[in-house]
Formats: sequence, structure tokens, C-alpha cells
Amino acid sequence: MVADVTEAEVARYLCDAVALFRKRRGRNPGKRWHEIPQSGIHALLRLVQHQWPPAPKATCAADRLRLAICNEYETWLREERGLAWASIDAFLWGARHFLAWQLERSGAEDLMEVSVGGHCKVISGLMQR
Repeated sequence: MVADVTEAEVARYLCDAVALFRKRRGRNPGKRWHEIPQSGIHALLRLVQHQWPPAPKATCAADRLRLAICNEYETWLREERGLAWASIDAFLWGARHFLAWQLERSGAEDLMEVSVGGHCKVISGLMQR
């Protein structure tokens, strides 16, 4: 069922599609060929599952904290700043990487002080580099 499709299944499908392309045409597709079917598949899955790719799952307390901060940051970007989804995705990418780095460097204790209001400029600044 489409509602139950996983990232691994999409990756397997794309590998099969490349093999079929090779069989039919006698050559490999271009380097970025996979982006064509992949974008359509992702759009369909966003429609059916209401989010694609699936939200990352927290594996520990630090991950739960990082995800909570990113969720708060996403809400702030959407509701207070009124940004487009593409911009929000880009800023969230920077936030996730910054927070992962911060966790590795200082641990979860220092993340307790991180909040959207106090650190949005730091996270946004990472994306402008």
C-alpha cells in the first residue's frame, strides 16, 4: 500500500528502474536520471503520507531534544516568519546539522539552553555561509 512505502523501498525501486533502463537501452542512464522518477515518487508520497521523507526517529534523549528544538524552530519559521517550505527545509537542514555538531561537542546538557528565540540567528547564519 502506498501509505506504507519506506525510503528503502523507494531506493530499491530506483535501482530496479536503472536496471530496466540498462536492459532496454543497452547503456546506463545519465548521472542525474534518477531525479526524474524520484521527484514524482516523493511528491506522491508527500500527498499520501502527508510528509516525505519520513520524520527521523529519536534513538536517545539527546535526539528527542534535538527533534523538539527543530520542531519548535520549524513552527517559528512557518508561523512567525511566514517562510516558504523550501526555505524552511533549508533552514531546518542547517539546524539539524548544527545541533548534531553541538551534541557531539558538548552533550545534551548544553542543548537544554538552546531555544528558538535565542539561537535562530546562529542557525540562520549557518545557512548563509
